[in-house]
Parts: sequence; structure tokens; C-alpha cells
Amino acid sequence: MKSALVPCVPNPTKTEPNNYIRNIFMERKDNMPLWVFLALMNIETRIGALILFWGSFAFTLFTIPLSWYLNDWWWLGMMIPITLWYWLSLQWVDKHSTWG
Repeated sequence: MKSALVPCVPNPTKTEPNNYIRNIFMERKDNMPLWVFLALMNIETRIGALILFWGSFAFTLFTIPLSWYLNDWWWLGMMIPITLWYWLSLQWVDKHSTWG
């Protein structure tokens, strides 16, 4: 009987050891800046990038009253640049590249 905790990760074949790694990560184009690649390296579609952006935007809005209540602005100060980074990366790929 198989355990439910066994991960469902395919094993790469011996002839193509990088096959699984190639399917996980976004391929970096020659003209793609490193900051765009790092922001979207595990995102395969534009819908996934939009979900990432809107999720971080919603969390940023959530941290505004939380920061006010806790009197600790560290989370808000971190989430604003991260959300902006995702948005700028999304715009760069839309303008200069295509989604895989």
C-alpha cells in the first residue's frame, strides 16, 4: 500500500538528468534582466504572474492597518518594494518578451 505522504515528483531519467529542472523554471531569454528572471522564475503563465502580483498587493493593503496597530512598519516597508518589483517585472515581460 502506498503512503499518502510520498511526494509525486517524477524522477529524471539517466539520459536526461536536467529534464525535471528544465520544466520547473522559466527559461531566461538573452535580453531578460536578472531582476525580471528572479521575480518570475517559477511562474509559467501571465495568469500566474497576475495572481502573484494581486496576492502581494492584497497583503500589502492588509499590512497597512496591521503596521498601524502594532506600530511596526517593517512589513509594510518590505511589501511595497516587493509588490512594485512584481509589477515592473510583469510589465517588462509584457513589453519585451512573451509568456511560455
